[in-house]
Amino acid sequence: MSREGGVILPPPCTMRVPDSRGVAQPGSAPQWGCGGREFESRRPDQIWNKHPSRRPRRLALLATAMVALMVSCGVSQDDPLALFRAGHHDRAHDGLQKLADQGSVDAQHALATQYYLGLGTRKDFAEAARWFEQAALRGSAPAQVSLGVLHLNGWGVRRDPAQAFGWFQAAADSGSSRALHYLAVITDKLTPNQMTVSRDRVRARLHQSRTH
Repeated sequence: MSREGGVILPPPCTMRVPDSRGVAQPGSAPQWGCGGREFESRRPDQIWNKHPSRRPRRLALLATAMVALMVSCGVSQDDPLALFRAGHHDRAHDGLQKLADQGSVDAQHALATQYYLGLGTRKDFAEAARWFEQAALRGSAPAQVSLGVLHLNGWGVRRDPAQAFGWFQAAADSGSSRALHYLAVITDKLTPNQMTVSRDRVRARLHQSRTH
């Protein structure tokens, strides 16, 4: 989090990110299951018995159990967005990239969130800004707020409160309450002319994006 004008700014991720219990840490017991519910309290290397010949069969059974659990939790192995929402970020990343390249707004926002938080990939504010902007230009209010936060703080882009205002205003026009909060934070830091120019510039970009 950062502070701007004495107000704590939360991360731009507006999609629910599952807690880290869904990801096993090195040397720890994996938290496999819906909402972090375990079905095995030991590491895989601790469940083998003393008979090596049985290991392939046990591995197959374990893989089958994992698939069955994912299905019971409503997680499609072929749906990157479902994998992302379930916390399987490593497996979701390549699929999200493909969908984002094809123009999926939800995938663009999810991919930007992965880059912003370092979920399933490296943390990269510049890439986060690029994909938030793609989704923002397609009319995603959450992405517009997130892009505004990046411009407000200079994360991955040049720090530009006026530019941030334009994106916050666009999101507020779509009914975003978070955008109204940020507008209240920065409005007194800009001149009326700065706000007008930035608002009109963002609106023009949105209009251009809709007509192409």
